[in-house]
Amino acid sequence: MVTLAAYFAQRVPQYDMYFIAFSGEDANLRGSTWFVEHPVVPLEQIKYLFNIDMIGDNNPVQYCEVSEEGMAGFELFEEINQEEHYFEALNRGALAANSDHYPFAVRHVPCIFLENGEGDAFKYYHTIYDTYENAIFTSYPPVFRLVRDFIENY
Repeated sequence: MVTLAAYFAQRVPQYDMYFIAFSGEDANLRGSTWFVEHPVVPLEQIKYLFNIDMIGDNNPVQYCEVSEEGMAGFELFEEINQEEHYFEALNRGALAANSDHYPFAVRHVPCIFLENGEGDAFKYYHTIYDTYENAIFTSYPPVFRLVRDFIENY
């Protein structure tokens, strides 16, 4: 999130961007739910939301969930990935109430959730070994580039 914010601080788009870190995801999405109930901008003004979650792994396939409204941009997202070969594939799963994109999705905000699980670090997820030392960061550069390219072209 910080590297994307730094990038777009230098290359300011024609619209406002917000970078938000929520708390309480594992406690029924409390932070993101509170935010959508008390937004700083009307939710209908959000052009696209990215929830970048659990990408500290090395799976060459990127898992994602896309809101119904987010499907309008997903084709471009897939095209960018295919052209640039950031990931071997984008594995789109069913929308689930498992991360901070969900409160936005059910309120009709175009969004995509990115998760790079099932790699070598996944066995540590939600255990006492879920630490910085056991994270694998090979999936972050392609996630950064894919999100950056999408934002610059959407």
